[in-house]
Amino acid sequence: MSGDASADDGRVGPDLTHAAVVACCILGLVLVAGFLPAVDQVGGDADGAGIVNDEQPDDPADDGTGDGSGEDGGGDDPVSREISVADTTPGQEMRVTVRSDGDRVSDATVTVDGERIGATDESGVIETSVPYESSLNVSASYAGWTVSERVALSADVDVTPQYVDADTGELTVRATIDGVSVPDATVTVGDERVGETDESGVATVPVPTDGDAVGVRRGAAEGATVIDADEVAVPVQGAWFVPKLPLGPATARVEMDGVPVRNAPVTVDGERVGTTDPTGKTGFRLPASDSATIGTEVRGESAATELDGLVFRLAWSVLGALSLLVGGIITYLRLFDLQARRRHRRWIGDGLSLSTLWPSRLLSGLGAAVAGVPAALRRGAGAIAGLFGGLGGGVGWLSQFGASLRLPRFRLPSLPSLGGLPALSLLPSLDRGSRSVDEDAESSSAVDRNDAAQSVPDEPTDDADDSAPTPTVRRAWHRLVDRLGVSRRETRTPGQIARRAVDAGYPDDAVDRLTAAFRDVEYGGRAESDDRVRAAYEALDRIRSEEDDEP
Repeated sequence: MSGDASADDGRVGPDLTHAAVVACCILGLVLVAGFLPAVDQVGGDADGAGIVNDEQPDDPADDGTGDGSGEDGGGDDPVSREISVADTTPGQEMRVTVRSDGDRVSDATVTVDGERIGATDESGVIETSVPYESSLNVSASYAGWTVSERVALSADVDVTPQYVDADTGELTVRATIDGVSVPDATVTVGDERVGETDESGVATVPVPTDGDAVGVRRGAAEGATVIDADEVAVPVQGAWFVPKLPLGPATARVEMDGVPVRNAPVTVDGERVGTTDPTGKTGFRLPASDSATIGTEVRGESAATELDGLVFRLAWSVLGALSLLVGGIITYLRLFDLQARRRHRRWIGDGLSLSTLWPSRLLSGLGAAVAGVPAALRRGAGAIAGLFGGLGGGVGWLSQFGASLRLPRFRLPSLPSLGGLPALSLLPSLDRGSRSVDEDAESSSAVDRNDAAQSVPDEPTDDADDSAPTPTVRRAWHRLVDRLGVSRRETRTPGQIARRAVDAGYPDDAVDRLTAAFRDVEYGGRAESDDRVRAAYEALDRIRSEEDDEP
């Protein structure tokens, strides 16, 4: 029996152990299941489907949204409310806009510093004048809620001096805030009230003395400026881009501490030449001397400006202008060949050939004016030489400048019928023997153009022409070389020069005849007979006419 009992005990022990393990597992599952809702509420990964928070809100209508201010939203109230203010310059119309949850609110009551100004319109906007204060409080109320905004204003008044009147001794100022005029503001000089600004913010006050400030005040907005009545000046400038030169135009500006002074007298070397305009300026001409004193007097305070070295400045101006002219001509000759220069002359002629736009009288007057340039320059050179007389004889060459002046020739072939046009198209009367720039760029020793245009005379010339050079084959040949602009001509053969002339577009037969005549005389020992000279000049005339008539 004991054996059976022990056998039974061996079987019962393992069953009880299994039952205990199963019971512990069930208990653990129950405990885990009980704790799962709490873990998910704290922020677990479970999706919470079907799980309801045991903690219910006190108000079932509260959906948890607020107005963004940290206060209770009160049920269905919007998330946020705001008020925006624009155009806050004193004296201007301020624009107030009310929004709730991003939407504009109409019929919202708006107050400024506690004073009701009205209600917003359908677009949620209301406008009101900005007071002259440093800041203000804007509030808006609607449906039981209120929103406010504190707005800072500009209270700094800019007081700008406009001008001083030398006759009345008064100063005109203008008061503004951010460029907006300040009307009806109190104006003071020192501690004394002297008036008010008008609708444009302008006021006229006595010129302050002893460093007193000119002040402007309205409400909390104020500003001031100081002007030194003893600081009178009269700076002088040349007219436009022209420097200050003898007999040249100049402009004087009378200032008081940088403020323009109107009705102020201006003198040149003690002689009154004018009175300043509302901008404080007046124009005059400088004397024909090397120095000048420009002066003025305002309220007992005098000022003067000394100008020295006027003649020296004139010399530099003349030299600079001549340098620019010569440099421009040289640059033009370097950049463009003969053919291009010929095209340019034709373009100029075509541009001036519009008979509907250029009446004959106008062209005749223009030609006469151009024809008078050398004489005018000669007179100007003489005047300049007279001014330079006291500086020594080193600039005497200026008096010879006009006599040696040579101007370009422009031909207008399309206007032969207009009266007076030959003076403009050929300009033969500018200077006896005048030549075009491209013809004489490299040879100043060539013969007179009028001689080149003539045939060899069969009879002796008049006494008036006795001084003219005698036409020769060599002169005709060198005229051709001059037209080609050949450098170092002594190293060129007649054949090379002839080929260059043909390449430049000159007629072959005329070039060949002139070249053959030159070879016969220069290398063949032939005499320069009248027939040979006449043939050479006829060939040269053919070359010229071909150049002028080329389309």
